[in-house]
Amino acid sequence: MKRFIPFLVVAALLFSLAALVSCDKDNPPVDEFTPGGWLAGQVFAKNGTTPIANANVFVDCNGEIYITQTDRDGRFKLIAPEGPQVLNIQSGYGRIFRTTVDVTVEKYKVTTIPEYDLKLAQAANLAYIAGSYDEIQDVIESLGYTCTAINITDLEDADLIASYGALFINCSAHHGFNEAIWNNLQEYVENGGSLYVSDWAVSSLIGYLTTKDQCDENRHWYYGHSTGTKSCPTRLGGFITTDDLCTQRSGLSGTITGASVINQELADWIGLNTIDINYDLGSWETIQQLSDSWEVLIQDDNMGYGPLAVRTRLDSPADLDLKTKDQSWVTICHIPPGNPANAHTITIALSAWPAHEAHGDQMGPCEGHSGSIIFTTFHNHPDDDIPVEIQKILEYFIINL
Repeated sequence: MKRFIPFLVVAALLFSLAALVSCDKDNPPVDEFTPGGWLAGQVFAKNGTTPIANANVFVDCNGEIYITQTDRDGRFKLIAPEGPQVLNIQSGYGRIFRTTVDVTVEKYKVTTIPEYDLKLAQAANLAYIAGSYDEIQDVIESLGYTCTAINITDLEDADLIASYGALFINCSAHHGFNEAIWNNLQEYVENGGSLYVSDWAVSSLIGYLTTKDQCDENRHWYYGHSTGTKSCPTRLGGFITTDDLCTQRSGLSGTITGASVINQELADWIGLNTIDINYDLGSWETIQQLSDSWEVLIQDDNMGYGPLAVRTRLDSPADLDLKTKDQSWVTICHIPPGNPANAHTITIALSAWPAHEAHGDQMGPCEGHSGSIIFTTFHNHPDDDIPVEIQKILEYFIINL
C-alpha cells in the first residue's frame, strides 16, 4: 500500500489540475499548461506517400498555441487541451499549404489521427513558366498539387500574378523580361508571393548581361566562360542588384560531388548532409557575389563553385495586407508568454486574431519579411530525368515556400 498511495496522490493532483484546462470562452487555459491528452499521427503531401518534415502542428485555444513540429518522417505527438479542438497543419508560413482537422482530445489518452485526414492541402494557386531544361511542375504534380502554366508576358499583369501564392520560373525561360515585369515581381514578393528560379532564369531577378563579349543584343546569350577570378559583369534591368546577387555563366559541365547541404531542415528532408549534382550543360550560372541577406542552402567547397542554392526574403511594406486572398486567414507571429525566443510564424483564421492580439502576438511573420526567393544554379531535369536527391530537394523548396 505504501507504494500505491503516492501514485493515487499524484493521479488526483493531475486530475484536479487537468480540470482547469479548457478552451471554453469563460474558462481559458492556465498559463502553465497541464496535459489534457495527446494527438499523434503522420503528415503526408496530398499524394499520400511523401512525408512532410518540419511542418507546424498546433491547436489554437483562445490565442494560446499548443505546437510541435513533425519529424523527418512526418510524425508528431502533440499535447493539447481536453475536448473538441481544431488541429492545424502548416508548412512554411502556412499561406500556401495548410490543413485543418476537427479532433477530440481525450483526457490522459493518445488519439491517433487517420492518415487520410493528415494530408497537407493546397491553400493557394501556383503557376509556372515552362523551360527547355526544367519541369518543376512535374514535381509539384507528383506531390498531388496543381500548377497553372503562364507565359513571361503574363508577368506584365500585376493582378494576375498576385492571384498566385508562388511562381516557378524554369531554366531557359530567360528572355522577354522588361522593366514592368521586374517591378511587378519585386512588388509580388514584397507582398507575400514566393519565387523559385533556376539557372539562366536568374535574369528574372538580376537582369541581362550587357557587354558585347557577354551578350547578344537580341538573344541575351553568353558566349564565353570565366577564366580568371570571380567578377560581376554589368547587367541591364532586374530588381536585385549585383551587390546583392551576382552570377555569371561560367559553370562547366560535369558532376559536383560532395556538395554540402548547409540548411539543416533541408538535410533532414532529404536525409543527406552531402549531395552530388549533375550539371549536364556547358554553361550554367555560377554565383560570383552574394550579400548576407541570402541564406546558402547548398554549397560546393570541392570544385570552387561556392553557393549552389540560395534563399532570401524581401522586406514587406508597412501597410502590407497579410490576409489571404479570400480574407479569411492571416499570417501572424505568435509570441509565447514569457518565452519570446520561441516565437512562431503561423497562419490563423482571421476570426481568431482578436484573441491573439490580446495575448501580445504581432501581425505578420516573426522575421519581418514576407515572400521568399529561391535560386538554384542547377536545373532539375539533367538528361531528361530527375535524380531522387534532386526530386527531394525540389519537394522541400515547393512545400516550404
